[in-house]
Amino acid sequence: NQRARRAIKSAELLVDENSDGFYNEGDTVRYTITVFNVGATMIPEVIITDTNDPDVSYVPNSTYLTNDGTAPPSSGQIPDSPNPGDFPLDSSGSGYTYTNFNSFSVFSIRYDAVINITDPFDEDRINVAHITVGTKTVNPNVTIEVRESEELGEIGNYVWLDEDGDGDQDAGEAGIPNALVEITNGT
Repeated sequence: NQRARRAIKSAELLVDENSDGFYNEGDTVRYTITVFNVGATMIPEVIITDTNDPDVSYVPNSTYLTNDGTAPPSSGQIPDSPNPGDFPLDSSGSGYTYTNFNSFSVFSIRYDAVINITDPFDEDRINVAHITVGTKTVNPNVTIEVRESEELGEIGNYVWLDEDGDGDQDAGEAGIPNALVEITNGT
């Protein structure tokens, strides 16, 4: 039954390098592909491939299968292939084949990737999986919004009236004597 499967794709911020709660360059994203057999028939073969956004880099040895325990294959690491460090689900290769997908069961595959920023900056990173059963393919995808890391200001030793609001002291912007600066909660 070709229509017995459903699939979703999700992303979560796994390592937040600057602890801001947003996706930024250098952060690690965990992608998860979950496939459901909602039909009453076993599916002999499901092929899973994935197309990473070019601005993310696969983290070697991070691909894992988790199933609901109803049948083999066993949950565990999916080896990098065809060579060590290669993304085993890469859509340019054969991907991963899950066999004997029992009726009314579920499995998921997760892997990690590091965000890279290239020029020109595009905040949307789209990741698409390809789940193929026979001649039918579904393509669940997820988009993450990447923010450019903001440069933090600094505290110096001079206070002035920033008349044009550009954050720089320009000629003619006078200092303010005896100004009291109070910092609260580290902001």
